[in-house]
Amino acid sequence: MKTRETVRQSNFELLRIVAMAMIVVHHLIVHAVWPGQAQSGGSLQAAAFADAFFVGGVNVFVMISGYFGIKLSWRSLAKLWLMVAFYVLLARIGFQVYTAHYGLQGVTWRSALLPFALFSRSGYWFINYYFALMLFSPLFNYAFGAMPLRALRSCVALLTFFTCYSGFLLGNSNPDGYSAVQFFYLYLLGHYFAREPLLGKIRRGVFPAVFFGGSAAFGATLVLFARQGLLGPDYPVGLFAYNNPAVIATSAALFCWFRGFSLQGRTINSLAGSMLAVYLLQECDLGRVLYKLLTGMQLAQGFSAAYVGTLAAVAVGLFALALLLDRVRKAVCDPLADAFTRLIPNKYQLKFNENK
Repeated sequence: MKTRETVRQSNFELLRIVAMAMIVVHHLIVHAVWPGQAQSGGSLQAAAFADAFFVGGVNVFVMISGYFGIKLSWRSLAKLWLMVAFYVLLARIGFQVYTAHYGLQGVTWRSALLPFALFSRSGYWFINYYFALMLFSPLFNYAFGAMPLRALRSCVALLTFFTCYSGFLLGNSNPDGYSAVQFFYLYLLGHYFAREPLLGKIRRGVFPAVFFGGSAAFGATLVLFARQGLLGPDYPVGLFAYNNPAVIATSAALFCWFRGFSLQGRTINSLAGSMLAVYLLQECDLGRVLYKLLTGMQLAQGFSAAYVGTLAAVAVGLFALALLLDRVRKAVCDPLADAFTRLIPNKYQLKFNENK
């Protein structure tokens, strides 16, 4: 199978930015707003309704990889390792300074070594499963590429049923979507959307209608659950599972909506290249400290317009800081990845030539 053309398509790069923004807002709701509302005895209805529009960001992010196809190489593995190590080391140093200032327990030797155990205990669930997806990607590229479209449609339908029924409803496998199995499925879904000609015959207005209408319907259902006392105080991971049929449907609709855009822009492409850095920053040790501070702020001042403004400022600040730091990371780590790749003899290079 040939992976999609290497020229970066700005509609998908813009979608990558949108997906990361969804992930950040989702995490702010989960780690700051939800516990603040639960501890203060506030209503969880608004938080549940809002999160219905943002929970699918991870699904969209992985589908983009499936659409273009991962090109596995020693360089791509080295770049991922160095990138995660860079941000984990920064987070460990920052967390150590924070704990020393407040007289708290700092970084242990074990946690300090986590950056160097990237592919086993990185501290990031997304990275662990994406690494597994990278290793399986050559097999998937060959298998999906050789599969006739009719057979591919059947495979997508069967695996969607398996994911939603066995995983989401029964919890027998992939119970909440936080797994490599979910990433494999999303990779297939992205590849399918790249090959399905029927998508081009659907009116463009259908996809945004499905996304916004489906998210609103999902959110309204959660509001009803909240009114019946079925939500809280703990965040209901099972309902917001990435393999929830509602989340899969709205994520797919958003993906197909952006798929139909015709857009090219260097600025968008440049910004999109640093989106993983945003995730690594807000999900690190310091990110968790930030979430606790935001929860405390909500308990002190309530869920006010000023608090919403603070959340927005934090989200924008995370993106700005990631874009700044990632320029340093690229300047330091990319040459190291290139040097590492050159050290490997040609006969041991990872070459998956799908044309032969």
